[in-house]
Amino acid sequence: MASSVQNYSQSLISVLDDEKTIKKVKKQLDTIVKSLSDNESFYDLMSNPRLKQSDRHTIIKNVFGDVQPELLNTMLLLSDRGKFNQLPGIHHAYVAEYNKMHKQDEVTIESAYELSEEELNQIGQRFLDETGLERLIIDNKVNEDLIGGFKAFIGTKVYDTSIQTQLNDLKQRFKVRTNS
Repeated sequence: MASSVQNYSQSLISVLDDEKTIKKVKKQLDTIVKSLSDNESFYDLMSNPRLKQSDRHTIIKNVFGDVQPELLNTMLLLSDRGKFNQLPGIHHAYVAEYNKMHKQDEVTIESAYELSEEELNQIGQRFLDETGLERLIIDNKVNEDLIGGFKAFIGTKVYDTSIQTQLNDLKQRFKVRTNS
């Protein structure tokens, strides 16, 4: 059963009429959610029961009036239903659906040092071949706790080729052999 945020996300995508608009709304949602992540008080304001609906509408239109009309209407609807604080979740579901539509996904690669473009492309190609995706959006993060190797996070999957994991596996195999 689809969650509320998935329903809002799917409804928003379904009213958009072309690929260009779908992409534009994604960028606008990216910007809105990122800017509001530093401003939790805006969510509190939109959830304040003392604030009249017309005042919430005025605030939303003044702050976000330049976004696509379908996105603006979604935000107005969320404020009417007291669910404006679900906007980050809707954004997350929208991005997931967008990525699915475009056969792409985001991957975070943790490594002991910053990887070169060539190294990232080689790792990315490996995951493209393995996942069947057509495109990966790669973010490389340095994790100084890693001795070597890397960890890749794609959706809910974790691929761990780190030296520490390999050493732990070796240790486990050694324990099993010595105990048998």
